[in-house]
Amino acid sequence: KSGAPLLLSDTEIHREIAGNAAVFVDLLHSDFDSYSVSAPESASVAHQMKKIWNDEKMRKNLSDKSLDMAKKYSWKKSAEEHLSLYRKLLTKSTK
Repeated sequence: KSGAPLLLSDTEIHREIAGNAAVFVDLLHSDFDSYSVSAPESASVAHQMKKIWNDEKMRKNLSDKSLDMAKKYSWKKSAEEHLSLYRKLLTKSTK
């Protein structure tokens, strides 16, 4: 829970989870393998990083939003929800 501004790849799941608490970069519509990012994408990532770095108001806003978002998630909550689901599934399978 560092409050770091989020810079994420522009995917549906990232948008669903982060919403307006992140800046998104499209890395999916290009030719690159899993170990490297092509020049246009690295330039886009670098551009967004500079934008966040140079805009204190934006950085603070993203930081605050990331802290708020982090409050929704915890390992304890995740474990409890998984345990509840497993119990429901076990109850259904024994009937």
